[in-house]
Parts: sequence; C-alpha cells; structure tokens
Amino acid sequence: MSGELCTVREQLVASKQTSTVMLRGAMDEFHLERLSLEKDLERLRAERDKLHETNVSLMGELKSTQDELSTMRQTLTQQADEAGRAIDSVNKSKKQLREELGFEIERLSTSCVRLETQLHETEHRRQQEMSAVRAECEEELDSAKQRAEQELNEVILCSLD
Repeated sequence: MSGELCTVREQLVASKQTSTVMLRGAMDEFHLERLSLEKDLERLRAERDKLHETNVSLMGELKSTQDELSTMRQTLTQQADEAGRAIDSVNKSKKQLREELGFEIERLSTSCVRLETQLHETEHRRQQEMSAVRAECEEELDSAKQRAEQELNEVILCSLD
C-alpha cells in the first residue's frame, strides 16, 4: 500500500505541478489580456475625450452658424420688407403717373379738338372772305370792262364822225 500511496502522491504532486503551471499560464494570459484591455480602455477614453471636445467644438460652430442664419434671416426679412415697400411705392408712382398722363392726354386732346375747330372756322371765314373778295373783284372787273367797252364804243363813234 505504501507503494500505491507513493504513486498516488507522485501523481498528486505531478498533477499539482501541472495545475500550478497551467494556473500560472492562465494567470499570465489573464494579466496580458487585462493589460490589453486596460490599454484599449485608455485608448477608448482618449477617443471619448477627443469626441467630446469635437462635439463641444461642433456645438459651438452650430450655435454660431444658427446665430448667423438668424441674423441673415432677419436681414433678408428686412430687405424683403424694404423691397415690398419700394415695389408699392413704384406701383403708386406708376399709377399716379398714369393718372397724370391720362389728365395731360385728355387736356391735350381737348386742346387739339379746340384748335382743329378754330382752324376749320378760320378756314371757313377765309373761304367766305375770298369768295366775297373774288365776287367784288369780278364785279369791279365787269364794271371796268363795261366802262372800257363803253369808252371804246364812244371813241369808235367819235372817230367815225
């Protein structure tokens, strides 16, 4: 039995040594894995911090851009309002000019009609005057002709005598 005990003891020692070697290997592997995970954790924390800084920076830029857009929107709204007022003013001016031009055209048209009427009246009077002068001239011419004929007849009669 003592041989068996020795054999069992040797097997236990060998098993213990194997278990110890395996445990040390597992421990070393565990420590290496732990070191690797700690490095990964540090790298991830650094990336997280960097992302946080980037996020803060981007949020600042976003806020700045939003402020600029708001300012631009206000400026565009003001410009649109000014343009609307300018268009209204131009439309009112155009309407006023149309009315003024309409009145001016009506006034000129009335003047033209009045002047045409005066021209026709003047032409009619001139024609009447010309007719009267022509009639008078013809009368005087006839009268002068008759006198000349009468005088000629007298001269002829006198020369015959």
